[in-house]
Amino acid sequence: MIQLVDLYVFVLAITAILALVVAFGAWTQRKTARAWSVVVLMLGVNLWCGAEAAMWSSQSLPLQAFWLKLTYIGVSVVTVAFIAFSLEIAEYDEWHTPRRIALISLPQVVLCLMALANPRGLFYTGYTPQRIGLYIHYVAQNGPLFWVYIAVAYGTMLVGLVVIFHAHYTSATANRAQTRIVLLAALLPFVASLLNQFSSTQVEGIESTAFFATGAIFLYALVRGQLLHPSGHIVTVQDILEAERREHALKATNRELGDELEASKDRADRLYDQATHDALTNLSNRRALEDDLVREVARSQRTGAPLAFLMFDLDDFKPVNDTYSHLAGDAALRMVSEILLRGSRQEDIMCRWGGDEFLVVMPGADADGACRRAEELRREIASTLIRYDGSEFSITTTIGISVFPTHGDTSELAILAADRALLFAKEAGGNLSAVANGASPSICKPNR
Repeated sequence: MIQLVDLYVFVLAITAILALVVAFGAWTQRKTARAWSVVVLMLGVNLWCGAEAAMWSSQSLPLQAFWLKLTYIGVSVVTVAFIAFSLEIAEYDEWHTPRRIALISLPQVVLCLMALANPRGLFYTGYTPQRIGLYIHYVAQNGPLFWVYIAVAYGTMLVGLVVIFHAHYTSATANRAQTRIVLLAALLPFVASLLNQFSSTQVEGIESTAFFATGAIFLYALVRGQLLHPSGHIVTVQDILEAERREHALKATNRELGDELEASKDRADRLYDQATHDALTNLSNRRALEDDLVREVARSQRTGAPLAFLMFDLDDFKPVNDTYSHLAGDAALRMVSEILLRGSRQEDIMCRWGGDEFLVVMPGADADGACRRAEELRREIASTLIRYDGSEFSITTTIGISVFPTHGDTSELAILAADRALLFAKEAGGNLSAVANGASPSICKPNR
């Protein structure tokens, strides 16, 4: 089953590969001005995104903590390389010296070492497990040094952006297009990270995935011969018309990239839906139910609220297929699923258990409430005519009921208790609802 985490890891891995491609392309032109800044910047992005992809691919806390530490190295490399790159673009030669770059880098290097060593838990105080589908992600609890690190990193990046803006607005009109690629590529992850950092609902690692657009923009400019040039300019334009043509081409590429990403997301959503739903009834399948049960059982244990299980089995379903055809049987299964969807609450979980069996999970419902709901659904199913190919017929169902944790202290045992109550109701004649009650289930009273 495709998990959202798998899609996230895929995007991170592609971004890391894209950054490596740009770094290699810049290295092949290392004799030109500013090539090494681009190489180091893209290698930092590669390390950042690659380590984050490895972290999200790991299941244990030690491995996730190891890869998290490597992301801090990547962040520090990106921050230092970006400020050096911006000083080169603006041609601030008096500042772009080895001694001053080292001085600018010193706070970032010291804080990066703090992230790796975490002295006395001042950088992160611990980890909190967070379940995402079948995956457990350990979220670091930030300490005071982390926020110092964030302030220094954001401050350094902001200074670099201001330097590039200044170079943009003080250059000749034709040459203003020369800084647009760098501004666009740098602003995307910076703004995404800034908004996410101060959002009430943070999406961890959103800035690293935003580097996909940065790498795509740099790669496009590199292939077009616009990223590096012996003159030292980031973008070479012959005249204003050529700059405008290339700007339009860049916008078209961004639109195409956006369309492709949207199409990829739609395909991923369709695959996820196909993997978690039964194609005939559009109810959840057993694979998807496993994730839901982990969540609902944990909630029941935490709050003390009951969790009811209703196991449905259609009576004499084989004669329907033999008499009216398998397609008519499919119509009957769809009718039952529609009744379950109509007659259930928003928080209920409906699942096609297999063949002609269905399972409804009712959070917060006790045995009496589950019996009432079971009887309502049973009577509606029995009273609904199924029309197929000129024929009319009806079908009945037998329902077994159990409640977690009264009839089983795990979801598996509770479902087994519901199955035994179902068998008891079948042996009593079928078209009945029965609730588990120790060794002797009891028949639910019909609703008046």
